[in-house]
Amino acid sequence: MTRGIALLRGPGRAAALVLIAGALVLRIVDPGFITELRVRGFDLVERLWPRAEDPARVAIVDIDERSLAEYGQWPWPRHMVAELVRRIAQGHPRVVGIDIVFAEPDRLSPSEIAREVPGLPPALADALAQLPPSDRDLAEAIARVPTVLALAPSREEKTRSSDPLRLAPIRQAGGDPTPFLKSYRSLVQSQPDLRAAAVAAGAIAVEPDTDGVVRRLALAVAFQQTIVPSFALEVVRIGGAERSIVINTGALGIENIRIGDTIIPTDRRGRAVVHFAPATGPVHVSRGCSRSGIRSS
Repeated sequence: MTRGIALLRGPGRAAALVLIAGALVLRIVDPGFITELRVRGFDLVERLWPRAEDPARVAIVDIDERSLAEYGQWPWPRHMVAELVRRIAQGHPRVVGIDIVFAEPDRLSPSEIAREVPGLPPALADALAQLPPSDRDLAEAIARVPTVLALAPSREEKTRSSDPLRLAPIRQAGGDPTPFLKSYRSLVQSQPDLRAAAVAAGAIAVEPDTDGVVRRLALAVAFQQTIVPSFALEVVRIGGAERSIVINTGALGIENIRIGDTIIPTDRRGRAVVHFAPATGPVHVSRGCSRSGIRSS
């Protein structure tokens, strides 16, 4: 005891302890000016040391303005999206991630046109009604390649919340991570036939910082006490042929998320800091397109 007091009385040690204690208090309280300094420092580091590109591993097929000018306004008929998925599948990707939620039946499906357009000649209406729905065509295309669909978390109560979920097995190491995850009241899902054809689905939850800039990605969210992995996490899991996700939680919150041998550090709420790469042009949707992802802009 006497020796410990003597150490505290050493030159400069008391001041150092006060400084450390003050820093801990600032980190816990996290006042606005500290947050501002931290995020600005992050932005500077991102500009100075951006992530190196690796186009051989991931390709984004972007539905951009040029695509819309060539094929028409969005939403496209789902048979057109199905053809795009089939062309992508020709490249034999490990996984295709479609970050579009097909929540409603396709209004441009032949059967929907027959039902909704008034005044069609009976023979034409009957012929349209007999054609296969475009959702079935898209489901068949999705079934040919490992596909991850998107889920859209919402804070509103919706009837779709009762739809059954097919989620990845989540293993917990340590405590329960649910209290630390962002919680949502409902999840908007794609049509049942499309969900049945896909191998997985994950949530796309955008949580910007106070200045409106997205610097962190939620790797999991909570829905009715159920842990829902993110869309990005599921794309990684399926691409790596892994069966489950492990969430490691300590006393102060989530510490990391593991997929196979890959450990992803997170903040206490299960959010990973995104290391951005320089902006580059995505793969344009074209008649010869055969790449490994779809993205709607």
